[in-house]
Amino acid sequence: MVAARVVAMNVGVALYAWTGVIGAVLAGLAVGNLIAAHRVDAGGRDGAEDQIRRAAIAAGLTAVAVTIVLTAEPIVRALATVPRVSRLAIVVALIGFVPAAMLGLAAPPLARLATLTLASAGRRLGAIGAATTAGGLVGTWATGVVLIPCLGTRGAALVWALMLVAVVARRSESRGAAVILAGCVALAAFIPRGCLVESAYQCLRVDEETMLDGQRVRVLYLDGLPHAHVAVDDPMALVHDYLAPAAEVAAYLRPVGGPPPAVLIIGGGGYSLARYFAAIYPGAIVDVIEIDPAVTAVARDRLGLRADAPISIHHGDARSVIGELPAARRYDVIVLDAFADVVVPYQLVTAEFDAIVRERLTPDGTYVALVHDSADRGRLMPAAFRTMSSVFGSADVLASGPGVRWNSPVSRTWSVVGSRTPIDPARLRATRRYTANGPFPTLSEVAPPAARERWIAAPGPRILTDDYAPVEQLGALLFE
Repeated sequence: MVAARVVAMNVGVALYAWTGVIGAVLAGLAVGNLIAAHRVDAGGRDGAEDQIRRAAIAAGLTAVAVTIVLTAEPIVRALATVPRVSRLAIVVALIGFVPAAMLGLAAPPLARLATLTLASAGRRLGAIGAATTAGGLVGTWATGVVLIPCLGTRGAALVWALMLVAVVARRSESRGAAVILAGCVALAAFIPRGCLVESAYQCLRVDEETMLDGQRVRVLYLDGLPHAHVAVDDPMALVHDYLAPAAEVAAYLRPVGGPPPAVLIIGGGGYSLARYFAAIYPGAIVDVIEIDPAVTAVARDRLGLRADAPISIHHGDARSVIGELPAARRYDVIVLDAFADVVVPYQLVTAEFDAIVRERLTPDGTYVALVHDSADRGRLMPAAFRTMSSVFGSADVLASGPGVRWNSPVSRTWSVVGSRTPIDPARLRATRRYTANGPFPTLSEVAPPAARERWIAAPGPRILTDDYAPVEQLGALLFE
């Protein structure tokens, strides 16, 4: 669990990251077993016990040291400059392979102790297997449910290292191990973490940055990836233009100055879009579903989300929470702005979820799902487009212009739009988008027929379903 959190902090939480962690740990255990197997028969009982103690102590101390280093802010920032695949290999090798190899050194001598008396060898080996499984379950649940939420990744690693040293070390060994652990604690206190907040879901950090136009903004990083750029003092500013289509679709349906819309946003993040709708449309219903309460707390503390803002926030997974909203409430606009790593969580991009969303819309309401992908080689956005078309009967893809390159290899965030009536490009162009400086022409462009035909014919599953929605594989180009 600690290794998975460290990898997520540096690489993200994609399926590939979890696969890398599991593979590195298994490879480390195998290598440790192989090394220890060549010298386990020398030394008898005392030699085997010494090998077990040293392996356990080395594994605990190594895990703590590597965790502290890889969660240090300078290291997190430095690794962010490394290509994604190489970064994943480096991190999983250090946090997964090395400590697991140390721990793997203990298995052969442990088996050796169990078989010193052959008459009871089977019973002892069975007991070792049961104890190993039970220990793994206790460690997993205790780390994920208690230690990481309460103490953070570093604290969880320190707790398990202390327990290993306390249980297996002799007095002479414990002194040296205690000195090393004390040094690790001091190092952890001295080196700042790469997280402002470490929640049950992710690592959160907020930086101040300057945009190309000189505007100062705050950037919300989730597990090392930038998820929101926020103009704290100007709720009407949408710093990144990929949010413009959602705002312009709302103005297309409910012009500013008329009756305010009811809006549901799935994914709070920096709360830029929620603050925008609340400011542009006084009296509007603005509901937000955000899975992580820590994200909301950081937005209130650092990103300008006021406690008295006319925004209703619901915490939890959207698949569950959307059914808990007032049964009679229907929305003019529903926006999906939720990402796990760089891809949409698979359970929020399937035909089944699209159908749930459709039932929550007004008769002329529109669903805008933000999907990050490449236009020409990508497979995720075309699959989301086909899925949306199958549910709504009509779907469009919007992007913020001008001059959108619909066959560009560069990845960007697209707005896949589902509604009962297709978007009218001429009417959309006539729509005015409002900011604090007044109305402006719309930036959004609607995908031309040639692009739509290419996406319909693109490889991949025709429709994403709860049973089959391989979003990481479809978005594989994003991990290059």
